[in-house]
Amino acid sequence: MRVGAILFLGAAMLVSSTARALSQVRPPSPAATAAPLRRLVYAMQVDYFASGEGHDSGMTPGGTGGNGSGVQAILGSGGRRGTIEADVLALAPHDGLIVAVDEMLYEAARPRQRFTCLVYGSGQTYCPDSVGALSDAENLLLSLLGRGFVDPSVTAPSFSWQRAYHGKDVSVRTTYAMTDPKNGLPVTIVMRSKIVSAVPNVGNTSAHARITYDRAMSVPDAIHEVAREQLGGSLVRTTLDLRLTSDSFARQAAPKAAGRSRGSSL
Repeated sequence: MRVGAILFLGAAMLVSSTARALSQVRPPSPAATAAPLRRLVYAMQVDYFASGEGHDSGMTPGGTGGNGSGVQAILGSGGRRGTIEADVLALAPHDGLIVAVDEMLYEAARPRQRFTCLVYGSGQTYCPDSVGALSDAENLLLSLLGRGFVDPSVTAPSFSWQRAYHGKDVSVRTTYAMTDPKNGLPVTIVMRSKIVSAVPNVGNTSAHARITYDRAMSVPDAIHEVAREQLGGSLVRTTLDLRLTSDSFARQAAPKAAGRSRGSSL
């Protein structure tokens, strides 16, 4: 079970009346997406490690559990390396953005499936015409790209806010705290999530992330997240790192005189 598939399931499921209204917003046609308003490229590294216990088939007496116990240790690891390209295509109602995103693995000849989604500052992500599911890395990134991701009501002394989702299949509660709030400068945001699953064979997950967020440009510069999914005696740990390597807005801002604002309007 890929941990990231459940991490933002709650944020991705828009089942309220507001979500039904938003579902009427369709992504633009391919012709309209030729020149994105903004292009972001992130270097990506994802690592998985699984441990726990499973039931031995008995075909090999003792298995790895030893002494014919019928219980075997389960160990595994894996991951992937590559880039994520996110194109901001248009503004959407309710302060949303239409964003197209895809992964390109270093060993692959072409990008993986491209998703066109609506994203919101609440962390909600809605991909109305997509077949298949966003990857864990794509899901995490999109949840941080919405307009107003940093709650505008955040004030001293806590500089923190929280968001929650409760649905039929999952409940998600996430807290955010800025550890070094500086107006107009990159800040560090600590994110903690608790995901309680009601889906069989999907465990409960806890996640902790440190995000370097550029409030002037309204994008994360770097993300480091560790998530742990627990299901029975099994544990899956996912470590996910994203680092911004290219921003078309930054190139546009470069010729401006020193000291002038480089704020983003998206």
